[in-house]
Amino acid sequence: MKRYTLLLVVLLALTACVSDGDAPPAAVTALPTLATIAPPATLAATPTSAITVAPSATPALDPAIERPDTPAPPPTPVASATPGPSGFRPPAEGIPGFSDGLVLAPPDGSLIVYTPADGRVETLLGPGYYTLNGESGPVDTIWPPRFSPDGRLMVAPRPAGDTWLIHRGPTGDAAPMSTVSKLHDLRLWFTWAPDSRRIVYTLAGQAPEVSRGQVYVQDVVTGDAPRLLVDLPPFAAWPVWSPGCAAAAATGDCGRSIAVSAADGDAIAIWLVDATTGAARKLGRFRPPPVDGHLWHRWAADGTGVIAQADDNQIFFPLDGAARPLVWELAAAPSSHSLSSGGRLFADLVYDAPGSQQVVVGDTATGETVVASQRFEIAYLDGWTSDGRYAIAWLSQPLEAGAPSGLYAIDTAGWPVVQTATPLGVDVDQLGLESVMIAQATAVETQPWATVAVAHAAGPPESWPRREWVGPGLALAVPDGWRAQPLDQHHYAVANYDVTSPGLLVLEDDLFRADLFWSTYPSDQAPPFSVAAIREEYYDKDVSEIQIGDVTGAVLADQVTPLCETIILPHDAPGLRGQLWTTYCPATAQWREFVIEFLAQLEL
Repeated sequence: MKRYTLLLVVLLALTACVSDGDAPPAAVTALPTLATIAPPATLAATPTSAITVAPSATPALDPAIERPDTPAPPPTPVASATPGPSGFRPPAEGIPGFSDGLVLAPPDGSLIVYTPADGRVETLLGPGYYTLNGESGPVDTIWPPRFSPDGRLMVAPRPAGDTWLIHRGPTGDAAPMSTVSKLHDLRLWFTWAPDSRRIVYTLAGQAPEVSRGQVYVQDVVTGDAPRLLVDLPPFAAWPVWSPGCAAAAATGDCGRSIAVSAADGDAIAIWLVDATTGAARKLGRFRPPPVDGHLWHRWAADGTGVIAQADDNQIFFPLDGAARPLVWELAAAPSSHSLSSGGRLFADLVYDAPGSQQVVVGDTATGETVVASQRFEIAYLDGWTSDGRYAIAWLSQPLEAGAPSGLYAIDTAGWPVVQTATPLGVDVDQLGLESVMIAQATAVETQPWATVAVAHAAGPPESWPRREWVGPGLALAVPDGWRAQPLDQHHYAVANYDVTSPGLLVLEDDLFRADLFWSTYPSDQAPPFSVAAIREEYYDKDVSEIQIGDVTGAVLADQVTPLCETIILPHDAPGLRGQLWTTYCPATAQWREFVIEFLAQLEL
């Protein structure tokens, strides 16, 4: 639901911190902010004219029961035909070479898979069963429907507040119809086991009285009652089953474990739970807790660890339990770009005027870009097809005639010649590409691990060549051979390594990255720079004073095992009052000494 993306961005706004957590759980403090994410237990009325389910409903868990051996089962799934096909009509007569299916929510309230290559429309839930009208959260992120790893089943939490099991129709049909059944009276956040039979879920936050940490596993193929796997501290949430391993000699977890977040005193911890026995141990913890009260986490594709995101921090936890530095998603192009599956091309948005955006497609090796769409007031990038040929964008409020709002496909097969964006659907919401949603049967980071060239030594400051940063009017002295990359007039990135293959990168102590941001206000609208004011505003961090040359600044660090550190210095320009924020990682004594010298060279 791209119109809700800004809500998610707001939720991920502050900074968090990590420490390893092998000690026993501390006294648990309830986190009321989590309950604001989930809907209340009151369920919207379910249409009953054409769907038949078992009459019994799943009662809420009784909070007085300490550890129920057998939780109350949901209705046994009883298959029934979907009531009529969706009325979705694609605007294009097939798009040759578009190899993926699109999972869409059309205006008629259905849930479909549309295949642009041949115009095939598969109805998963019929009209009126997946209406998004009035939904107040990012449904595809908070409550995502997920295909099983084999692609034949889908479990779909509905906006109405319940969860349905979908058996897909015959693959050979031109317009296949699924069979469906209600799985649970509550809307579940869940992931699949690699066997395409079992799901794992918790109920924390589903209702005010449900705040416990029970983790359930259920075989949805047989319709067995859910099995209580483990009882963690309160607000256990986002259980993520580890992915299966394709290679016999793979060293990853291979579907044996489930990663779950739960309260841990004044922190949020990541727990590793054995999917068979329920044995659990902590991998690490974030303190202070994230602004939205929980962690987002996913498995590395090779099953060697868990990547947890809280606010703006991404931490890689290997399965041995040792906390590691931040995980950065890197590429030859700036990391904000949407990379194709092969990493050769990227898509980006160009803002040529306020409220005017268009899509460009570029080459990651050369940075060369070509325009790929008309101008729109609102635009989002929705990813790439699995073969890396088509970029998908959601474009709204056109600024030129002949370009309706909706989903668009951009054919890059003839790069550097790129075809004009082709409409895929008008006034529809994309929940995902079929190939991506099958890969995300469990939450997994499919980007490969990046490789980098040997890190360059800094050398003496007098040997550092100058590079102009036009926005704030500064000349940066950057060690020779280092990457110095202006991202826009307010952002600059400096690193001592070059990416040779894009993907994820764990910053070990010999690697260094600094992100510089110049924030400005009209001089008559901002107070003078004050370390005391910064300390009051960032009360949840350690704030200390620092002197660099003749300039007094502030240092911001998280309160537990800081992995990154930020130095804030005043830097004004004519008519503007500004601050230069320099965030560097990892925050070791070696790199702090370098950053102080780097900033001193600016002679602010």
